[in-house]
Amino acid sequence: MASFESAKRRPSVKILDLQEDQIKFEMKNTDVSVANALRRVMIAEVSTLAIERVEIYSNTSVLLDEFISHRLGMIPIRYTYNESADHKERLIGQTQYPEGSLMRRFVENRDCECEDHCWRCSVELDLKVSYDDKQAEMAMEGDEQDEEGTNIVVTSADLKSNDDDVRAITFGNKEDEANSQDKGISILKLAAGQEIELKAIAICGIAKEHAKWSPVSACVFRFNPIITMDKDVLDRLSLEQKREIVESDPNKVFHLNEQGGSFGKGEIVVAKPEDCTFCEDVVVKAKEIAGEECISIRPDMNHFIYTVETIGSLAPEQVVKEGLHALKYKMQELTNHTAAIAEDQQLQGQGAAMN
Repeated sequence: MASFESAKRRPSVKILDLQEDQIKFEMKNTDVSVANALRRVMIAEVSTLAIERVEIYSNTSVLLDEFISHRLGMIPIRYTYNESADHKERLIGQTQYPEGSLMRRFVENRDCECEDHCWRCSVELDLKVSYDDKQAEMAMEGDEQDEEGTNIVVTSADLKSNDDDVRAITFGNKEDEANSQDKGISILKLAAGQEIELKAIAICGIAKEHAKWSPVSACVFRFNPIITMDKDVLDRLSLEQKREIVESDPNKVFHLNEQGGSFGKGEIVVAKPEDCTFCEDVVVKAKEIAGEECISIRPDMNHFIYTVETIGSLAPEQVVKEGLHALKYKMQELTNHTAAIAEDQQLQGQGAAMN
């Protein structure tokens, strides 16, 4: 038992960079199978809200109902945890999920006791926009009205939720918002005399069922590089030779400190290990100049750097928390099932012995 405990790994996670729609973190002391399992879970097994059903009451635009429904389904829907007493009353008590998790507030629609949908398993979003009303609204707000004959854009900002904690995403970050000409994600355009009125129903799901429930647009990891240099060999090279080696690196991982080195002939140092792509250009060039191997680059198979970009349905750090929780839950389920199988086999063995 003691040897097993000493052999157990103790994975650790450290956040390197956190932005509105992106997180970069490292995970150490584990192997590539666990690292890839976490990546796959964050992509396909973290629950989010997405529009699943659409009831269209009026559509005089040029787009078909089915086309509009598909576009609505791909709009990220975000739930924001609210700590106020009124909102806490709506939590349904699934405490096995992390605090602030979507699944503490909602249940899967298929598991709900309601006949079709209710506040426990879904959110309704209304969309009612007409060209004439939009023009009148712009006039009242003092905005510049569109010229006659031009179209107006209906965006995700026009979707009105019946739940204060849930809203349709307009922009993933402030930079996108500043650079956009619209007020949100474009759904359709309306010309003079046209209108759209519908009700959309968003439910929980995972990307294993449909990609619209995936919380990420990109989720990748890479190995942390282990770079070693033979300083005895490198110190014998001239300043020009060292400069030639550094300049052969396309990713600028290495830097030449011209004032360093044992003999004052410069020193090659690792400046940006995070930019390493394990290319062999520097290794080959250094061997060609020095006549022997003096620089080696290899991946650390127990140290991984993740980059996760989200679409807005969940905060980046929440995606990581939910992914780690889902992975831990799977491991616990596996442990429980194997223990149950072992117990059954033991009981069967005892029964056979008694007979």
